[in-house]
Amino acid sequence: MPRALPSTLMLFTSIMSFARPAYGGPRDASATVDAYDGAMEKAHDEEARGDYAGAARTLTAVVDDYKQDYAIALELAWALAGAGNDATAERAYRVALARAPASRDARLGLAWTLAREGRCGDARDMAAPLRDGDAASAMNRHCQASKRSGVAVYAAFDAYAFPGIASKSTGLGALAGLTGTSASGWTFGGAFRDTAFAPASGSAASGFSQVEGYAHAGYEGRRLGLLLEGAVVDDGSALLGLSEHVGASGRWSPFGDLLLDVSLSLYRDETVPRAALTWSLPVAGPLRLAPGFAAQDVAGQWLGNASLAALLSISGASTWVGVKWGPEERPAYLLAQVVYDLPERVAWGAWAGTRLHVAGPLSMFATYSFDRLHGTPPLQPATSDAHMATAGAGLDF
Repeated sequence: MPRALPSTLMLFTSIMSFARPAYGGPRDASATVDAYDGAMEKAHDEEARGDYAGAARTLTAVVDDYKQDYAIALELAWALAGAGNDATAERAYRVALARAPASRDARLGLAWTLAREGRCGDARDMAAPLRDGDAASAMNRHCQASKRSGVAVYAAFDAYAFPGIASKSTGLGALAGLTGTSASGWTFGGAFRDTAFAPASGSAASGFSQVEGYAHAGYEGRRLGLLLEGAVVDDGSALLGLSEHVGASGRWSPFGDLLLDVSLSLYRDETVPRAALTWSLPVAGPLRLAPGFAAQDVAGQWLGNASLAALLSISGASTWVGVKWGPEERPAYLLAQVVYDLPERVAWGAWAGTRLHVAGPLSMFATYSFDRLHGTPPLQPATSDAHMATAGAGLDF
């Protein structure tokens, strides 16, 4: 995530001045100033001197003693934001918003914190219920101004298991890729994967390798996005051989993200067109739900598939889970850099994953997916399973 620049902090301070937590001194001027009043007054004095880090330390020392108090949580969030500690400020703003769900100050402060973390989509969703055109315009200007070019590189290891299938019982693979983005929104990237599959013990089949290459290019804007994608897969088992895949995806973000993904897979024995529509919708705070539907035309037979995924993003970490049901044959998920070049048909499946920003440009991720497969006896068993686990890391420059 890009760090907030001094000019960004100045913009944030000027726009958020009306959202400054209000505190008018001791709750009872005739009473002895207690720890709460003393901490609030000291924090205000430190903020007035520009010592936001000192104010944050002062409030952190007593905030746990007032677990139901909204004002001290909001004041702490303000001080943390002023000190440039956005990750911790986000958590404090969420605490304040949980204690006072109708608070405009907490919601707007959280929205600006998310924007400074580079999560502009989440920031817009958080600020949308306020219906404040001036704040929304300022936030959009900030997001556009903070957009920068960069390159991300990533690598991962894959492990596969196919219990019940003799010809490819297990597999181990490695993936490496990069993505580049310009300040104006143009993006490009590519990846390469090499996987070695081994047959079940005692099987007459031989082990084989599969290589895959992926590429994409396009534009990613705030409201619209368009990517062109391609892949080549060489199945070393000679069962399906070399296959080519082309596709395109378009995104429109009026509310959440509406994504249309189309692909055409060219195998030597058949051609498989596929279209999928997914809508990622903000539900509550950092939680999103994404229902979807996909359709394929396989030798004149239409196959339909539905899916539902949930995504939770908090403080540089994201976790997702999903399920899909309905038949699919050799689907190509080019955005995810996965092609199901299997002779078996997928009946249903589930997946889960997590991504964590560790420090600086480094992030780590792990995923798992399960698929129930239906084969065609006697070449493949009537029912079998497929497991895939991935662990990797990425660097954003």
